[in-house]
Amino acid sequence: MPNHTPHTPQPFWNEGEFHVGISFEFTYQDNEKINRALKTLEEFRYVCQRHYFAYVFTAHGLHAEYDQFDRIFNPANRNRPFEIGSSVPNAPQLPGKSTIGYIREGELLDALKSGGEFENALAKAFMVFVHQLWDDQYRIEIARALSVHKRSVICPLLGDLRRIRNLIIHQHSIVPAGFSSSLEFLPHIWTLMPGSLTISNHMMNSLMEQLNAIQLTVTPP
Repeated sequence: MPNHTPHTPQPFWNEGEFHVGISFEFTYQDNEKINRALKTLEEFRYVCQRHYFAYVFTAHGLHAEYDQFDRIFNPANRNRPFEIGSSVPNAPQLPGKSTIGYIREGELLDALKSGGEFENALAKAFMVFVHQLWDDQYRIEIARALSVHKRSVICPLLGDLRRIRNLIIHQHSIVPAGFSSSLEFLPHIWTLMPGSLTISNHMMNSLMEQLNAIQLTVTPP
């Protein structure tokens, strides 16, 4: 059952049941507004779960495709191009009937395998989506429910995810030296080394655990 009782947020989820929570740095006693905000926060958690399911099952599909292609591709000819699209051989290229892309068979196998390029791209897309969903919709709705400004609704987890999102979008997924020192929450569950950002399955699982137990703090308006 959902927990609609506000409580003091913990630094990060460690074990036990998942509960969302909201705490206030000032006196706030409107329980109706608090419950409305908590229900919105639980909706955000639910949407994150749905997209996490999409990530998990899509990743499983990539691994199944890897197993299939690894059986049929000739190991001696991994430079052969592999086409994808909807073209008909020897037919004119028409809208909706085109060869959309090429990739070498060896590159395709590397990208499809567990922990490969495609799975990493899915994980990064999940993180960008979650942050945008939070900042452009749910954070605003929670602030409106509590009659405070959006900036008063603070979530260290999502604040750190904003920095990860900026790495992905603006820094070509390159983690600079000392980046972890700029984070407040994620170092509890992740180890980020300088260099190319790779999102492991463990990192995705631990992120979703924390989203399931997401905690907010509301500062004075």
